[in-house]
Amino acid sequence: MDSEKARYKSLARAKKIIAFIGVILIIAIIAGSFSLTETGIRLTPSPVSASDEVLMTRYHFDQWVTKAVAPIEEKIKQKEAEIAWLKAEIAAIKRVLINEIILKLDETQALVDGTVMALDVPPLLIDDRTFVPVRFIGENLGAQVQWSPELRRVTYLKGSLTIQLFVDQAHAVVNNEIVDLGTPPIILEGRTMVPLRFVAELMGASVAWDGTIREIMIRV
Repeated sequence: MDSEKARYKSLARAKKIIAFIGVILIIAIIAGSFSLTETGIRLTPSPVSASDEVLMTRYHFDQWVTKAVAPIEEKIKQKEAEIAWLKAEIAAIKRVLINEIILKLDETQALVDGTVMALDVPPLLIDDRTFVPVRFIGENLGAQVQWSPELRRVTYLKGSLTIQLFVDQAHAVVNNEIVDLGTPPIILEGRTMVPLRFVAELMGASVAWDGTIREIMIRV
């Protein structure tokens, strides 16, 4: 029984040693720090000098690992810098691309840059003005949307622009100036609806209406 236990421990230890050697070889291969010789594999740089007859110590081993890993770490830093540059370029390109939102009256699907998105409440026409869900239009035009239930107030924040609209009130506050809306925001099926053209144009978007197919196109 004791011999079986000893054998099991020896096998377990051998597996650990083999795994450890495998890790070292992988590091060496990635770093290009090995070469084949007639007597086997030579590590470059070698953990110890060929003329050094002392056994490798932990200190020597740590030094070798540091030298072997350093080139890999440098390559990783270079790749990270390249990725950061690429992300910045992509962001810059996106800023100059045209964003397009297509809505249809009484339909609960919209196209945002070609992607189909669902609406909780469809756009509707009130007094010849198109009303849309407050959060949908704000977020898709790049604004932060805030809702105050106590004041029944919607706030859009985009850069230096602040727009405040109040449910059932025919005026808005734009950067602390009162502006006439004509038709006030309403609540429909638990969703606040706001006048599309007023909000979109303040945020720098253009709004086009095609009455033949009852379609609204917003571009920014």
